[in-house]
Formats: sequence, C-alpha cells, structure tokens
Amino acid sequence: MRVTITSTGRYVYPDASVVCGDPVFEDAEVDTLLNPNVIVEVLSDSSEAYDRGDKFAQYRSVPSIMEYVVVSQKEVRIEHFQRQPDGRWLLSILGSGMQLEMESIGVVIDVDRVYRKVPIAPAANE
Repeated sequence: MRVTITSTGRYVYPDASVVCGDPVFEDAEVDTLLNPNVIVEVLSDSSEAYDRGDKFAQYRSVPSIMEYVVVSQKEVRIEHFQRQPDGRWLLSILGSGMQLEMESIGVVIDVDRVYRKVPIAPAANE
C-alpha cells in the first residue's frame, strides 16, 4: 500500500507496512496510508541505497512510524530501527538464532523463520 510523506507531499511504496489500530487514509480511495507504525523494506541491489538513504529519511518524518525494518536478501540479516522517546533511532542488527521484537505492535518473530525456505547463497569467500 502506498504511504504518503505529509511533510514533503511525496508518496512511497514500502514492501510492507503495519498499522496498529485504525488506519487513516488520505482520501476515500483507501489506497494511501497516512499512519503506519512499522515499515518493512526488503533490500535489492537496485533499491538498497534509496531504502537506506532518502527513503528512510522520509519515513523518519512521519510521526506514526515507530519502527523501520530492513531485510537482506543476500544474508540472514535484519536491521531494526526503533524511534526512541527523544526522537533518536536505535539500530539493532539481528542474525540467525535471534528474534525481531517490534514493540510498537506487540510482535516477536524468529529471524530464522523469516528466512525459512529462502535460498541464501554462500558468501564469495566461503
């Protein structure tokens, strides 16, 4: 679903978004979300720089977004950014055997479960 960045008037398309509570939409078309709590982006070679840079900067300007999750396709690695009460963002890097805890929506997911049935190529030096 499309998400609007109210501060800039731009629209972005996250790979997934989560709302805890009632969703607020831009208009009666119900295709543009204004109040996501969690945004998930799955990195690709073509989108990684944008997802980590300008797109994340835009997401940080949306007050309802409390967590930003970046999922690697190349390795078992999830980067979890959480907005802190003072506005700073705290990064946790999660790998195999760990759990992703999204406090803003009350969800805990095993990292290994996220990658179940996902073929991960061995690193070039392995």
